[in-house]
Amino acid sequence: MTIKIGIDYYPEQWTPELWEKDAILMQQTGVAVVRMAEFAWSRMEPTEGNYQFEWLDAAIEVFASRGMEIVLCTPTNTPPNWMTTRYPDVLPMDEQRHIIRPGVRGHRCNNSPSLRMLGSKFVEAISQRYSKHPAVIGWQIDNEMHYQECHCDTCNRSFVAWLQKRYSNLEELNREWGTVVWSGEYSSWAEVTTPLGASKPMNPSYLLEYKRFCSDSVGYLLGWQLEILRRNCPGQFVTHNMWQYPNSLDYYDMHNELDFVSVDYYPNELYRDYGDRFPRNGALTLDLVRGIKRRNFWVMEQLSGAQGAWMPIQRTPYPGLIRARSWQTIARGADMVVHFRWRSATVGAEQFWHGLIDHSNVPGRRFREFAELTREVNQLGELLADSTIVTQVAILHSHDQHTALSLQPQAEGGMHYIDNLSSMHNAFLKMGVGTDVINWTEELDGYKLVVVPSLFLLSEEVAQRLERFAAKGGRLSSPIGLV
Repeated sequence: MTIKIGIDYYPEQWTPELWEKDAILMQQTGVAVVRMAEFAWSRMEPTEGNYQFEWLDAAIEVFASRGMEIVLCTPTNTPPNWMTTRYPDVLPMDEQRHIIRPGVRGHRCNNSPSLRMLGSKFVEAISQRYSKHPAVIGWQIDNEMHYQECHCDTCNRSFVAWLQKRYSNLEELNREWGTVVWSGEYSSWAEVTTPLGASKPMNPSYLLEYKRFCSDSVGYLLGWQLEILRRNCPGQFVTHNMWQYPNSLDYYDMHNELDFVSVDYYPNELYRDYGDRFPRNGALTLDLVRGIKRRNFWVMEQLSGAQGAWMPIQRTPYPGLIRARSWQTIARGADMVVHFRWRSATVGAEQFWHGLIDHSNVPGRRFREFAELTREVNQLGELLADSTIVTQVAILHSHDQHTALSLQPQAEGGMHYIDNLSSMHNAFLKMGVGTDVINWTEELDGYKLVVVPSLFLLSEEVAQRLERFAAKGGRLSSPIGLV
């Protein structure tokens, strides 16, 4: 695939006259792809069943007529007000069973029957409309999926049903969870609920299973949309824009059926959580994303300006950082780098999350840097087409380890799994040694050295795979040394 540069654009926030001006400037700059419609549900369906796609038709035509390809999104991250008012089961409940009211976004129960009913109708309508559009190349499902720890009646029933598929009976569940401790044994499935607000601490095996269930519930929300898109749009790709680690979801399971992994990459904000270590964590994020499907990926949102919304405004990218970070993603396996966003919003929750062009609508230093980057990529994209990353070192990453150690940190001040993994990754980074960061359940053929951090959990299957790797002459490294 030829490497290209794209833009995240929100036509519903601007006038058609501005679309035309923006499209002309994008064309002059060399933009190849435009992503749109990820948060526009209320504009596309202002009332139930009243689909209004004409404005989107017009917006697509403006950019497609100037040679740009289009990625459309399913906007299920932002259920409209008519839906949450008329169908209250769409909204999640917290551990005290209080309804979580609509906020910025993500206000939905992933298992809601009404969300699936109404969302399915919408995805059917939009996918049928654009399945054969020559400019529409693919779909992004939802946006930065995360799990909502919902405790509604539907989630309680679904959690019990999920457990009944994993355990043959209550006796097995009691034994595996160790419920005999603190008199926590269950005598009936009717006694099992999601972890409702209670005394702390709670059984860690119980909490780990609940978090696995929540992650699978997000997969359920993704799955029914994927089925519709696959059926209606066989010639178009389907992906999802994951958020960077640490994260609540098991992205390995989520991406099994998607065509490729996409990530929203904002390395500039990591200094908030990681202090002076933030530059190296960007490399770890990209290696981890590439390792999810063990092949190249897209960046669906790339750092373009200072971030600020419901949090304080963070630093603006210093000169050269937009270009450098974009080339970093390409060097670590990105086939497409889509920048967020074209222009800073003038209203709403993200009006201080800056784009390439500021509120003044006058292209400045960041835009000129983006234009330079786009020229470079367009010149070199063909030469780099279909390039892949080949390494001899793998670091095993486990979402389950991350979750389990967040429940039982095991060290004063907290045992942060991703920090521990990052320290190992950074050691190779300083030596100039490339690494793949892959799921701990993957096969290890082709590697000379495998690093295995923090085996707080261990399965027989993984243990046997590591033994076979070592028996064939591979080197295993753990936090305490080489084996």
